[in-house]
Amino acid sequence: MTADTDATNTQQAITSIPTSIDDDTRHSIEEDDLDILTVTLPLRPGSDLCSKNLLQEPYIKNIIISSVVSNGITGEAYYCSFTELSDGLKADFIYMPLKEFDHDLPAVIVETQRKVNSTNSLPILVVLNIDGFSSRKYRDSVFSKQDNQLFYSLHCKPWAKEVYVYNSDSIACHLESPMQPLVALTYFSTQQQQSIIALDEYMDPNLQSVYKVAFQALSVGKDEQVAKKASVTQFCDVMVRQFQKIAKSNQDGPTTSKRRIEQYAEDGVQFAQMFKRRYLSPEPLSLTPINMETSEVPSADLNFVNIYRDSLTGRFTWMKCYDEGIASGHFSRYSSHLTLKKAFHQQTL
Repeated sequence: MTADTDATNTQQAITSIPTSIDDDTRHSIEEDDLDILTVTLPLRPGSDLCSKNLLQEPYIKNIIISSVVSNGITGEAYYCSFTELSDGLKADFIYMPLKEFDHDLPAVIVETQRKVNSTNSLPILVVLNIDGFSSRKYRDSVFSKQDNQLFYSLHCKPWAKEVYVYNSDSIACHLESPMQPLVALTYFSTQQQQSIIALDEYMDPNLQSVYKVAFQALSVGKDEQVAKKASVTQFCDVMVRQFQKIAKSNQDGPTTSKRRIEQYAEDGVQFAQMFKRRYLSPEPLSLTPINMETSEVPSADLNFVNIYRDSLTGRFTWMKCYDEGIASGHFSRYSSHLTLKKAFHQQTL
C-alpha cells in the first residue's frame, strides 16, 4: 500500500468522524427553565470532585475535544475512559477515540492542577491550571506562548503531541463576549465561584452554558453528598461521646470502671470499622449506630433507672431512684443523685 493510499484512507476516516454536537445535548443546555444567575453550585469550581463530575458531561467533552484536536473533530468521536494509565499512574480524566477512529485520533488526557511544577506537569496533554505556575522563571524556561494563543504549550515528543496549559493568565486577553468555549471553561475553573453572579463576565452565554451543565451534573449527586456529610458528622459526634465515656469512667475509679472502659473502647472500634466498610465497600451496608449513639447493651445502671421509671406510679425523683439503686447494689460509680441524673441526660449512664 502506498503512502498516498494511506493518506487517502486516513482522510476518509477523519471526514466520517462526527463534527457537531448532538441535538439532545444542545437542547439540555439551552433549556429556559433554569435561571443560572440565581443558583449556587453544590461544589466549588476547580475542586477535584467538581472537575471529575463535569468532565464526564458531553458538552464539556465537546468543548475540550473540538478545541485541541484538529480537523473539526468534536466530542462525539470520543468516549470517557478509565483514568488509570498503562504504567499504573492515574490521570484526572482521559478521552479515548472510538474504536473505528483509534488509528487516526490521539487520546486526550485532561488534568486539573493547582500549581504546575517540574514534577507534576508530565505527561499531560490538557491542563486546567487553577492557580498558575509555581514561578515565572519555571514557566518561561519550559513553556512557550504565542501572543494570540489561549494556552501555554510544551513540545514533548515522543510521549505526546503537545501539552496545553490553560490558566487565568493565558486567557486574560480573550475574555471578550462571547468567550470561546474552552476560555469559558477555563474561566469557570480558575475563578472558583459557586455562583456565576459573582463573576464580572456573568452575562457571557458560553460561561452560562458551562454553569448550567455544571449545575445539572453536580446536583445529581448533591443529596448523596449531603447525606454522606451528615453521616460523617454523626460519626464524629458518636466517637467524641465514646471517648467522653471512657474518660468519665476512668475518673470514677479503676476497680468498677475497667470492664466498662473496655466495653466502650470495643464498641468504638466496632462502630468505626462498620462505618469504614459502609463507605469503602461497593455494597452498601446498614450501619447500626452506637445506641443511635452506641451499639452496646444497656448497662445495669441504665436498666435499673428505666425499669424504676416504668414501674413507678407516683412522681419520679432522682433522689429516690438513687437511694433505691444504692440499696440494690447499683450506682457505685456515682457520688449522688445529681451525678446520676447528669450521666443519664448525657447518655453516659
